[in-house]
Amino acid sequence: MFFLCLYIQNHSSTASTIQPYIYLADSGGNRGGLGVETSTAKVTLNGQGGISFATGSSGVGGTQALLLDSSQNVGIGISAPNFRLGLSNAAVSTPVYQQFTNGTTGVTSGDGTVMGIDADGDFLINNQEAKEVKFYTDDTVRLTIASGGAATFADSVTVGHDLKMPTNGEIDWNAGAVKLVGTADDIKLQGGSLSITDDGSNAATLTESGSGDFTIATVDD
Repeated sequence: MFFLCLYIQNHSSTASTIQPYIYLADSGGNRGGLGVETSTAKVTLNGQGGISFATGSSGVGGTQALLLDSSQNVGIGISAPNFRLGLSNAAVSTPVYQQFTNGTTGVTSGDGTVMGIDADGDFLINNQEAKEVKFYTDDTVRLTIASGGAATFADSVTVGHDLKMPTNGEIDWNAGAVKLVGTADDIKLQGGSLSITDDGSNAATLTESGSGDFTIATVDD
């Protein structure tokens, strides 16, 4: 049995200490190195044009799996990342996801939260746990989506387009006044009904038949 060891050491302890390193260069001026930073004991791997990690072949060939370019951008599956972290798959109609797990969620493919783009290019956020999804700004939660699908807004909501409710859907104002502000054309009721109730059995219902006729029914206990 044979062993091969390359041992590089610098015993100098003066202020001008040269750090131990392996220096790589070609005749074209391309340079790289691997060494130990004396003052911090950190191992440094440096490539003049970036650092590439490849798999699938011997030597320096193979398929690039991860790239750290000279602008400190990291790319996984992409040869020229545009931002600090770029995830990509060159295959057409292929999803690209990233998964977040911990010891509580478990670490299988069905645990934790998955986010990314699906095969059609739609962006998905999928909390695979029976837990909430929370959206924050200014370190304050603004929107909470429960595991059952109910959405709770912490502040006013501005709707810039149609607001559609599913069958038997509800909008629940837990406290405070309800204000509908705008012109007469901003509120439309077509082929359905609008019910206004208090916490008892008093109610008023506005119903549109679908042909433009409206009826108002009231219940007063």
